[in-house]
Amino acid sequence: MRLEKKPEKILKELSLITGTPFQVCRDVYENQCILFILNFLEGKSVSIPFIGDLLIESPYDNETSEGLEAEVNLKFVPSDAFKRMIGDAKDGKSTEVTKYLNKKFKESLKLNANILDKE
Repeated sequence: MRLEKKPEKILKELSLITGTPFQVCRDVYENQCILFILNFLEGKSVSIPFIGDLLIESPYDNETSEGLEAEVNLKFVPSDAFKRMIGDAKDGKSTEVTKYLNKKFKESLKLNANILDKE
């Protein structure tokens, strides 16, 4: 699948934050997209971990100069955890995201210290 600029930037940021190779991040999201399509074909919603459930509906196609393009409607139901994280972020509280980033930062420092010790 061809990757547009905005999603590519997001995957690069995800790779940097997590320390996971870009290609691994891309593969995970590419396969998530395939799951979206398979669930759509079965009329099922798809669960996005930590975020919520997404139901994809396509009532009809539109004809464009490039061929048929599906009309896509999305129904999103956020998870309780996601709603709490959004609420905490709005209130300026220490969030799960902050805790996660601090954990990753500490892991990165330890990894870099180990690499320097070996040199």
